[in-house]
Amino acid sequence: MVFESLVANLLNKYLSQFVDELTAKQLNLFAWSGQISLDNIAVKPNAFDSLSLPDPFNHLLIVSRCVCLEATYDDINEELIQWNDKQKQLEKIEDAKQRSKETSTDSKKKTDDSFGTKLVEQIIKNLQVFITNVHICYEDSISWPKNPFQNLQVFITNVHICYEDSISWPKNPFQVGLTLHKLVFETQDNASTNDGNENIFYKLVTLEGLSFYWNCHMDKANFLSKMDDKSIDVKLEERIATRHNTPELQYVLYPINFTSNAVINRKPEDDDYSIPVLDIEMDLDMFELRMTRLQFESLLLLLDAIDRMNLGKPYRKWRPYLPIKGNAKNWWRFAFNAVVESDVKRRSKNWCWINIYEHRLKMKKYQELYKQKLLSTNANDSLIVEIEKLEKDLNLFTIVLARSQAEVETQQILKNRKDDNKKKGWFTGWFSKSKDVVEDNIVDDFKKEMTPKEKQRLYEAIGYEEDLPAELPKEFIAHKIKFIIGKLFLTISEGDEKLSQLSLLKVCLNATHRPTSQCLAFTSSVQSLYISGVGGIPLLEEQSTKEVLSLEFDMNPLDGQYDYGVIMRMSGFKLIYDANTINTLIEMLSPPKDISLEELQTIASFKFQSWTQRTAIGLEKG
Repeated sequence: MVFESLVANLLNKYLSQFVDELTAKQLNLFAWSGQISLDNIAVKPNAFDSLSLPDPFNHLLIVSRCVCLEATYDDINEELIQWNDKQKQLEKIEDAKQRSKETSTDSKKKTDDSFGTKLVEQIIKNLQVFITNVHICYEDSISWPKNPFQNLQVFITNVHICYEDSISWPKNPFQVGLTLHKLVFETQDNASTNDGNENIFYKLVTLEGLSFYWNCHMDKANFLSKMDDKSIDVKLEERIATRHNTPELQYVLYPINFTSNAVINRKPEDDDYSIPVLDIEMDLDMFELRMTRLQFESLLLLLDAIDRMNLGKPYRKWRPYLPIKGNAKNWWRFAFNAVVESDVKRRSKNWCWINIYEHRLKMKKYQELYKQKLLSTNANDSLIVEIEKLEKDLNLFTIVLARSQAEVETQQILKNRKDDNKKKGWFTGWFSKSKDVVEDNIVDDFKKEMTPKEKQRLYEAIGYEEDLPAELPKEFIAHKIKFIIGKLFLTISEGDEKLSQLSLLKVCLNATHRPTSQCLAFTSSVQSLYISGVGGIPLLEEQSTKEVLSLEFDMNPLDGQYDYGVIMRMSGFKLIYDANTINTLIEMLSPPKDISLEELQTIASFKFQSWTQRTAIGLEKG
């Protein structure tokens, strides 16, 4: 059951939002055949409630569906959304605490990581994903005993996601869409490489027709939501760009075609660490971003509408769903209730002695219950229900403060209990382990439960050896990435007229990583650079035929002479000032006066301040 527990823990980690906690008993797993069966899965009642999706959605992957969501207020649903948001924030805080505790770097941990890495590499080798016309195909081209895992291939094509909006800017309805014609992720045959090395396998990724469009000045009568299902299917498919067909849409990201070759080496020690564990080479023919004045304005208005919705969220319960004209009394009552209920009465209640006393009692009770949860190996349902009930009443700051105090008070008790378990022996310790300890040592338990024959069978399949040294050579380059863009264009236009365009030819990006020495190297180069203004006027003239720009960045180089190194080389060029182009761009990129985007500005300001603080601390340490 140990292997089932390992898989169940992984499934709980990623599916906890949608299903109740899975146990090993529900999981029937046949490791050597690749078959997995889940029994009696309980889907959470609120898994999809927040989406307010219409029913039925029995053929979502086959038939197009048009969803209309009404902006009505529901007390129960609103409380559920707030509760889920609070739970997500608490999970983020707990995850941050857990990451700060995970600082051990002993050799045993590195060995376990190596085992997990080998296992994941083997799964990746045999996992093939083809994104084409919603088609699931199971194939087996590798027989036992060389490979215990089966090949999985998934085909999906013609992906089209469309959003239509006539509310944010009533005078200019717009339509936003993301399209993808084909994505193929497959394993290449080792025989075609003529090297015969079974520890090295090759992945090919092909992407075709990825694009993002933003159609402005749309007629609401031509919206997809106004059509029947059959017409929607036809229109969606017609607007998907392919390598040989580009629909007439107002593209922000012009359709791109992309290929990538990846070489994965499961046993670099066999080649004296001369071949990286992962070597990726990506090739992109052309990358073009476009933006027009109308697209920029509609984007700002959409962000402003979202900002206004977030600002108005606390007052939705009092908001009348009536037009302003002819309903002045209702709207003035809404303004009165919003101020009195959310500000005046709230402050009066918060500073009331009875409320302060009750809040303090709830906090103490929550702290005691959370201590019981930390000290218990398996918390009962009634305890969890009481904790969740208090969490719904308490604010986030109070919950975090109470949890921190409970953790401090139980820290010594848990440490003494752990020492006692070690003295009692392994048999008692097996049944007294907490859930977190089991999750941390699940790989060790998995190894212990396997027979030597089964263990050898698995190790041979994934290319893992226990006696290998955990440390890699300092000079070993484990990861290499090479990215080449043939042509890169950034275009700003007004209708069909180009106001300015930045053109970069043959952009190369290279990155290497040495894990043992924690060395990261990054190089980039641009072969040619060209800038044009209004009417095609050249704004930049190159003075050299060499690379116009090259950048090298090193972190922790092998020679150890410095921690960070940056080298930038630029060839000579001449910039030309054109007043007409500058004034036109300033006028185009200036947001309308009635748009504030307060939330976006607050986030940007916070990020900038945190970045400047980190920079200042780094300079002080230096």
